[in-house]
Amino acid sequence: MTASADAEILTILNVYHQRPGRDPISIGDGTFTSLHRLRHHNPSQVVRSMIVGREWLKLDGDHEMVLLRNMEGRFLDKTPSDEDRERMAQKVLEVSFIDCSAPIIPVTRPMLIVHPGSPQQLFPPRGVTVALRARTGSVEVDVMTTPAR
Repeated sequence: MTASADAEILTILNVYHQRPGRDPISIGDGTFTSLHRLRHHNPSQVVRSMIVGREWLKLDGDHEMVLLRNMEGRFLDKTPSDEDRERMAQKVLEVSFIDCSAPIIPVTRPMLIVHPGSPQQLFPPRGVTVALRARTGSVEVDVMTTPAR
């Protein structure tokens, strides 16, 4: 019997705190560091960029893992002004969970939010998928999904 060649996604989260005028320090000597490995037999993860508006958008399919990144506020050519920062702060991605079999997206409220420039990793239970919308206007988001087994 040979070992299967599983694809692997590795997520590492390190938490730091920075006081004004000081270097950042790691919080809790690694106690807030998270390492997560997701091994899967189906290497067909899907990566895509999309613009999400005010209406709920349901991700198709049943996913083992969903990785979101709110792309707003990144790749600026200049140091943002206070007005730019305020405008970027409005570019919040709202996330909710719905039944995969629902033919339409029921009116729902956000379960969590993803701030501009931030990532969020989700592990929806089987039969549940992710729905996204912008709190105001539109939000550019990168989405990586790994199909459920």
